[in-house]
Amino acid sequence: MKFSLDELKSTFSKMKAISTQEDSNKTRSPRYLWARAKREYFDTEAIEKIINNGNLEEIIALSRYFFNYNGLYRRIIIYFSTMLLYDTVVVPNFIKQKVDKNRFLKNYYKALDFVEKMNIPQEVTKIFTTMLVKGAYYGLVYDAPNGSIILGDLPQSYCRTRFRSNNGNQILEFNVSFFETYTDELEKELVFNNFPPSVKQYYERWKDGKEPTPWYLCQEHEGVAFLCSLDDSASSFALPFFLATIPAISRLRDYQKADLDSVQNELSKLVINQIPLDKENELAFELPEVEAVHRGIVDMLSDNPHVDVITTFCDTEVASLGSTVDNVRNDLGAVTHLVYNEAGVSKQLFDNDSAISIQYSVQNDLSLVLALLKPVQRWISYIVNYKFGKNSEYFYKINLLPISHYNRKEMSDLYIKGAQYGYSKFYAGAALGIRQADLIALTMIENEFLDLDARMIPLQSSHTTANSVTASRASSNTETTSADEGGRPALELDETSEKTVENKESM
Repeated sequence: MKFSLDELKSTFSKMKAISTQEDSNKTRSPRYLWARAKREYFDTEAIEKIINNGNLEEIIALSRYFFNYNGLYRRIIIYFSTMLLYDTVVVPNFIKQKVDKNRFLKNYYKALDFVEKMNIPQEVTKIFTTMLVKGAYYGLVYDAPNGSIILGDLPQSYCRTRFRSNNGNQILEFNVSFFETYTDELEKELVFNNFPPSVKQYYERWKDGKEPTPWYLCQEHEGVAFLCSLDDSASSFALPFFLATIPAISRLRDYQKADLDSVQNELSKLVINQIPLDKENELAFELPEVEAVHRGIVDMLSDNPHVDVITTFCDTEVASLGSTVDNVRNDLGAVTHLVYNEAGVSKQLFDNDSAISIQYSVQNDLSLVLALLKPVQRWISYIVNYKFGKNSEYFYKINLLPISHYNRKEMSDLYIKGAQYGYSKFYAGAALGIRQADLIALTMIENEFLDLDARMIPLQSSHTTANSVTASRASSNTETTSADEGGRPALELDETSEKTVENKESM
């Protein structure tokens, strides 16, 4: 998700008030907010004032600005929003012991196709990025031509959530006065026609005075409201998740400028040219001669922008105008480390020092992502059941597997071992990047149409054949199976002691 300056301006022009802070926002005109943004986003003290005393509108604008124009803030957010691969498994849960097989399979294939067409990796990444940047995501649910659904983003200034459904989902409330912000009737009509009929009908009733409030309470299947909060009981609003890192990033920017200034000053030199005096302390040269000497030195050094010349009555020397660069850079490193501490992520992820610490940090980050995504996973399960689980025989649960770019091999091995012992092949396929619908289709073609299960007999594994286990053990006693000098098998990274990794990295 990327916002241009023009888009940010447009958003400011439409932001009038947040329901709980409407009175305090009346004095905050869009022009005032935009001018303040340009002036104060480069002042650390002003940034801290916005965070501590500003309203939600100003805080979100601050976070969006840094996401758009600060590489470090953007990198942290994208790291979290794209960590998961969003591999999905649709799991039916049976209420009755016996169900009609054909009827169930027909419904199940429809549910799989629906989830597949939702394009969960793309949609959830967009939702999660918005949650991290703005503290929440609000959207309307539209039926797509392909039989699935798409989510339409809503302006946060006109959204809120105060209630939960029986399913645990936050209920979206949309302020229909949003349509009044359009002065161009053609543009208003184009926007208005893109909203669901229930929203448009409520707006007409409110405009005619038949509704007491502009806040329309959406049905659970009509809209979504996801708050970026680890407290799943939150029901009001949430701040941008990494808001606390912004002042530290601003200080880092100040130190980076100081570091650049120090380097430039270190390069700057001052040539002090002495004009000798005679015994009577009079100039040994006439002033025109002094001027000629001065101009000659200046012309000689004119190609070097870092050198200045001064002519005086002292010894000629070269003086440095810079301070100690190392001191500035030591402070710069400390401030950089502070930014990662505020974000709660390991500095090693972006400035590698220790492989072991990176591994544990990624595991902690993955736990955080899974916790924040629980409401999204719960709502996807709800919408699938709303479409395809309207019966008393079974319902569906959507699982977003804890598979990331960093642990795919580990999770693949885990699920494959589980499948070898009789557990689900769906999880093993998903861990390998095979979509559930594709796995079903490929298995049907291979086994029922091509008889590949009979023609292609897989090699026996050590889990199913005792002889292969014995042979493997006998072989390991006589052969060297490692590149290590002692013949010991090489260990995986998570099995290697941190001291050993540090020794290897220091070589």
